[in-house]
Amino acid sequence: MTRFTLRSALLATTLLALPLLAPSPARAWWGPGGWHPGPVWVVPRPVRLPPPLLVVPAPVYRPIYRPIWVPPHFDRYGYWVPGHWR
Repeated sequence: MTRFTLRSALLATTLLALPLLAPSPARAWWGPGGWHPGPVWVVPRPVRLPPPLLVVPAPVYRPIYRPIWVPPHFDRYGYWVPGHWR
């Protein structure tokens, strides 16, 4: 082979291999949907939210009335107060 034909063979091989070396998006057959030749539109899975948390307020208990005996005493103004139930 002459030098000219070797150079043209390398040029032809390079021009044919260039599209194979160009970057392109990966289309894997094991991806979602299997193999397909065109662009793929994948619908995302719906997001499952936890059930709503119902917050119930704590029950309010009324205080139980218990009578208390208060012994006789002087009040802060100096008056005598006899013993009584409160």
